[in-house]
Amino acid sequence: MIEQLKEWNSLDQQPPISEVEALRYLNEHDIEDTELKALLYVTLAYHRIKRHPENDSLADQFIDEARILDRSHMLVNDLYESKQMMQAYSLLKRTPLEQWVLHETDHDSAKAKKARAIYADVKELKEEWDGELAEKTIIDATSRLKLYQDVYEQLSELEQMMEDAISSIENRRIRIPVKEINERTRQLSDDQDELYKRLPGFLTDQSISNPLESFDQMIGLHDVKTYIKRYYHFLKYQQQRKSFGFSMVDEPGLHMIITGNPGTGKTTIARLLANIYHELGILDTKEVVEVNRSHLVGSYVGQSEENTMNYVKQAIGGVLFIDEAYSLKREGQTGNDYGQAVIDTLVSAMTSKEFGGKFAVILAGYPEEMRQFLWSNPGLRSRFPEQNHIELPDYKMDELVTIAEQTAMQNDFFFTERALTEFTSLIDRERVDDSFGNARTVKNLVMKTVFQKGASEAERDKHHWLDHMRIDVNDLEWEDSSDKDEKSPMERLDELIGLNNVKAEVRKLSSFVQAQQKRKE
Repeated sequence: MIEQLKEWNSLDQQPPISEVEALRYLNEHDIEDTELKALLYVTLAYHRIKRHPENDSLADQFIDEARILDRSHMLVNDLYESKQMMQAYSLLKRTPLEQWVLHETDHDSAKAKKARAIYADVKELKEEWDGELAEKTIIDATSRLKLYQDVYEQLSELEQMMEDAISSIENRRIRIPVKEINERTRQLSDDQDELYKRLPGFLTDQSISNPLESFDQMIGLHDVKTYIKRYYHFLKYQQQRKSFGFSMVDEPGLHMIITGNPGTGKTTIARLLANIYHELGILDTKEVVEVNRSHLVGSYVGQSEENTMNYVKQAIGGVLFIDEAYSLKREGQTGNDYGQAVIDTLVSAMTSKEFGGKFAVILAGYPEEMRQFLWSNPGLRSRFPEQNHIELPDYKMDELVTIAEQTAMQNDFFFTERALTEFTSLIDRERVDDSFGNARTVKNLVMKTVFQKGASEAERDKHHWLDHMRIDVNDLEWEDSSDKDEKSPMERLDELIGLNNVKAEVRKLSSFVQAQQKRKE
């Protein structure tokens, strides 16, 4: 792993190790090799910038640490310069360059007012530029840094022009070089676009262009991904045929059934399907209107029909997602249960000339309950052909562990290897019965661990940033801590009689908040 890291030589390639691997190595080793340590910091900065495309103070700190350790390393310099160029691009993008344009026909007072505004903007931009980089000697004329320096020179020239113009205004001999100022402004606008083009791909490629890529990033679900890809290409093919004038009488449609146990990703899949429908131009939007029985079933005659149609109208152009759809028709329901009215109204809307084909219905729920529900409602079942049924499997243990690591990383924590082994055992103990919620349960366990860490460590001095990210085996001990005497406002709470459990929970919550505040610092 380390040898591969030392061979890494371009920001256009991903680091050969993951963010978690870099964190664990820094946590577990006393590193004397400054080059290696600098590369580990560059790796962390790279991954953090990918996760936090906007400004990230920790990424900046890691870059600074790398520069202190090995300022001459090519990757260290490239990352620092690229980050400065990204900042320059962002500054120019936020600057209202279109408002800098002057007109010869403008009144002198209007020109003077605009000149002062331009001067203030230019000074603010220059203050944010890295003066050392702007003056750095460049051997390679094609270097991306050359453009950074060119922009700085343009700003300096424009600053001098505006100073002279303001001076002439104050001396009542107004001389504003309108043409030259406008030329510099246009050049800055062009340079802004060019700065973006010259940035490394990881700084600019933040969006996922194809919904299928989002599916590929999901953990597990191999068979489901294969089906979705085939379904995507089928829909794309149908759209192409329609463009030639072909039609299909028995087209399967967009309505979909998604079944799976709790926490298997039913809602996530529904949203990604909406993105596919929109991306292919089948539906006007990628909006998903999410409802359940409580939204649809009314308490008196006519209310269920009205509720259902209101949500159908909201979903026009997008997707109507009904979670636990089988709860609409309960077994042994009485005459006062209006769930069947929802089903009848929904089927009517799906087949009507007014609404049919203008929205997609996705029903979700547990496999067996959904099977019985569809079997008892043949009219509804016929609207969902067999090929439009997706059954999501439970996650395997290695997939659940990956979900745990991802959840921790998304919240700026990481598991030590020992802690991850212990956490795997915790997951295994939770899988003893049908109440296990797959990814949902795992995420809850991670957040419970985070709470425990914050509640137990807030009073300890933690000076290194790594201390605020590391989850160790001690953080997996969830026993309630005993009450402690504290010289703090908590003494007021201690003066109350009883409420021992409440006091303990308040202490833990207070400590957790303190820990989070310390991490943000």
